[in-house]
Amino acid sequence: MYPHKTLYFRNNKRSLNTPDAMKHLLLILCCCYLTVNGWSQKITYAEPDREDPRGVNFEIIGKYNNHFIVYKNYRTDNYFTIFDNNMKQVNKIPLEIFPERLLQTDVLAYRDYFYIFYQYQKKNIVYVMAAKFDGNGKQIGNNIELDTTEVNFTANNKLYTFLNSEDKSKIAFVKVNNKRRETYHITTVVFDKNLVLLKRNKLYIKSEDNNNELLSEFAVDNAGTIVFLKEASTQQRDNIATVSLCMLGTATDSLKELKIGLPKIFIDQLKMKVNNSNHQLLVTGFYAKTRRGNIDGIYCLMFDYANTSVVSNKTYTFSEEFRNDAKGEATIKTAFNDFYLQNIIARNDGGFAVTAEANYTSTRTGNGFNRWDYTGMYWGNSFYNDWYMWNSPGMLGGGMWGNPFWRGGFPQVTRYYSDNIAILSFDSLGAIEWSNVVRKSQYDDNTESLLGYCMLNTGTEIHFLFNQVERRNQILNDHTITPEGQLTRNPPFKNIDVSYECLPRYGKQVSSRQLIVPTLFRNMVSFAKIEF
Repeated sequence: MYPHKTLYFRNNKRSLNTPDAMKHLLLILCCCYLTVNGWSQKITYAEPDREDPRGVNFEIIGKYNNHFIVYKNYRTDNYFTIFDNNMKQVNKIPLEIFPERLLQTDVLAYRDYFYIFYQYQKKNIVYVMAAKFDGNGKQIGNNIELDTTEVNFTANNKLYTFLNSEDKSKIAFVKVNNKRRETYHITTVVFDKNLVLLKRNKLYIKSEDNNNELLSEFAVDNAGTIVFLKEASTQQRDNIATVSLCMLGTATDSLKELKIGLPKIFIDQLKMKVNNSNHQLLVTGFYAKTRRGNIDGIYCLMFDYANTSVVSNKTYTFSEEFRNDAKGEATIKTAFNDFYLQNIIARNDGGFAVTAEANYTSTRTGNGFNRWDYTGMYWGNSFYNDWYMWNSPGMLGGGMWGNPFWRGGFPQVTRYYSDNIAILSFDSLGAIEWSNVVRKSQYDDNTESLLGYCMLNTGTEIHFLFNQVERRNQILNDHTITPEGQLTRNPPFKNIDVSYECLPRYGKQVSSRQLIVPTLFRNMVSFAKIEF
């Protein structure tokens, strides 16, 4: 049995048995403690740019020399908005380097500069390009062509998926073509941080089951090795039957594929993370003991890909205490049926933590979103004009602001729910150290923009920020958890302006104790700086 931590609230009780002098000292310390913690949280709001169209897309780039840069796009218009340290807009820089119609943009920020990678089609060629900018939003050099693909159709979406390593020293693009269903045609290009090409590979992977196979969880490590999962489902497409780890290094032209022996359990989704500190792959997912059954626990695989050895391959059944803490409105048996893995946080000691959130929908006129709808979507037809789009559905991700939930086929009136956050910590051998739950209850109609959460990692604790409705207003809440599993509900922010509604799920950490979070002010997009 692993320990389950209970929720801990700050308090300012004083011992009645302490001598008077000690009482006074403790009183002073408590006052200082509450003052520091109560006022260390600060929100600074930016006024919305009234020239921005209502449908503007954006991506928060980062912090440079005490100012913040946000990239915005609307149709053919692209520009940077720059805010000073007080979140006053000080500049707006139009970008005329992009073609009229972009298929995809991705941003990678460094300390003194950043890249915008973009894809576009001209005639029958799809281009992957890069533009480099300094911390003031001024372009450095010319646009750089990274790769091209000839197509015989008009693309409506990206063909390449962008990857970067944890230390940002390696940049990669992957495309997968499955025109002939019996073979995957994979192209990978890997660059260093100066966009010097390190390796370009073309691979052909034979598909053993044309309709029930899936390539997922692509990643690149700090050495430039590209890793991904090759999964095969059952005929009903509701369970992963087999899984292989696939690895392609920069010093080889051949793919290394290793089949993993799964326990006799039912898993519908796997998430993977590279732990660069010890060259391990962390693969995890919720499992059930019966087909389409209730979620019973979590599966954990730790694989040392440097030595090609399995460190841990285990399952853990959730305790009744943990299930009761996480269940929300569900029963103890169905406590985790609506939870979906979202983050894997690798630690330097070889351990890791995972977070999962309860997400579901309801509707008055049709069926809502549930685990089995999600599974069918996950294994459904992923082909678009023979090009394979392997983005994981329903998961939160980076990129321009957009709808992170799939809505295909849903009725017009849909209520979105986003409830508790479950956190589990594992040691370097894959054993559970502790578990905990951040309790929240969120819902909204026909949109999920105000739901969900974002995290800020200070190194000594992780903040979870999310909205809760109080007196009909969306109020930002802050909970923190330590590496030992101690969960704290922090005091409310002192300077919240209820006329601004925060969108925490789209926030981005820009320094060790700062976040930039988009907000809505009278349906206009703006931004706020949150400091701890």
